[in-house]
Amino acid sequence: MDSKHPVHEEAIQILLHITADQLCRNSNVMVAREAKTGVGSVDFSIGNGYSNKIIVEVKKSNNNDLIRG
Repeated sequence: MDSKHPVHEEAIQILLHITADQLCRNSNVMVAREAKTGVGSVDFSIGNGYSNKIIVEVKKSNNNDLIRG
């Protein structure tokens, strides 16, 4: 990759989803990518049942909302 051009956030989300899906499948844990890609508060939902879930938001280190998000 060319270090002068940053990777798009969606590309990182896809890579993380593929990796998490394979890991979670082995543990019978659900992982879902957000339905609306782009600007949003949640990128992934990982869980086992309704009350046992984690929401994940991915931010690039140069994002102005990194600390707030």
